[in-house]
Amino acid sequence: MSRADDERPPKRRRVLSDAEDEPTRELQRDPLDIRGSLLELHQNMPSFSDVCVVVEGSKSSQEFACIGAVLASASRPLAAMLYGESSRMVTPSAGSSRPRLVLRGTEPWCFDLLLRYVHGLQVALDVDMALTLYHAADYYEVLPLRDGCCAFLLDA
Repeated sequence: MSRADDERPPKRRRVLSDAEDEPTRELQRDPLDIRGSLLELHQNMPSFSDVCVVVEGSKSSQEFACIGAVLASASRPLAAMLYGESSRMVTPSAGSSRPRLVLRGTEPWCFDLLLRYVHGLQVALDVDMALTLYHAADYYEVLPLRDGCCAFLLDA
């Protein structure tokens, strides 16, 4: 044993007491703080994204830089497409650094609104938009958005 070992204080053992004797407190993150973090993710999507979602609509197509985990947490079908056994991810091509997910049958403007909603942003609706967005939200099972579109259409 070296001299340095002799000079170290002995390790203290933690004494565990009954949980009933100790005060407990549960902390929860403020919803506005969570929303702020999602907004920051949305604003910095090119830096934080790990997947490129290619949305091919009937008239146009568009690429969206996305965070797969955020999409998966909001949509069971997108979770399956991104991470499930029958994943539809395409490995990145030589010029791209992110894997790609191709979605057909959804209009890019509609996916953009769905993406904004998932990131906690407000989505402005009119009747035509709400009907198309309702179908997309239903297909991707973003149920609060679907229900919001339904309520808007019933009130219109």
